[in-house]
Amino acid sequence: VVISMGGLLRQAIHETGNPLQRQRSEKVKLAVTHSDFVPDEIVQELLGPALQSAEVQEKGFVMYGYPRTAAQAAHLQSLGVQIDALVVLDFSLGTSKQDLIERCAMRRVDPETGTVHSLLEHEAIAALAPEVRKRLVVPEGEYAEGDIEKRIGLFDGNSADVIGAFPSETVFKLDGARSKLAVLADIGSAVF
Repeated sequence: VVISMGGLLRQAIHETGNPLQRQRSEKVKLAVTHSDFVPDEIVQELLGPALQSAEVQEKGFVMYGYPRTAAQAAHLQSLGVQIDALVVLDFSLGTSKQDLIERCAMRRVDPETGTVHSLLEHEAIAALAPEVRKRLVVPEGEYAEGDIEKRIGLFDGNSADVIGAFPSETVFKLDGARSKLAVLADIGSAVF
């Protein structure tokens, strides 16, 4: 089961059926628009049901986009969540900051499915159904160059604390600048 924190946040932005959801939606939008971390209490509120689902309990999960801070890592541990592998994609090994900004800026999301696509993956984009290609949009509040740089700074400033919160034998640092298939193969080796 894949749990995407970005997907949960995008979903929360659009859930406005009652006053509490509207209030949460506004807080998430505000944080995303300012390229800040969404408040931990909201992230934890969204993550709880995903982690407690019957499918996750039966099959396990792969989660991305969380934890981003030491406090979030501590929260996961306080829930008793077993982390078999923490995979960290290190882009500093083979990618310039400008390349990383471009990769982020070329991401698009399908608002119907929440699936994120890279416009840099020309064959994959060409293989999408025409109606899916037409739906692709820039994720809300994301990807202005200054925002991407701020997010990279937040990641860089917190990654050592997040990594340090987990046993070293569970941490796998991979060169994220390589091809998607090479990175996926290494993730598969780390996780399975």
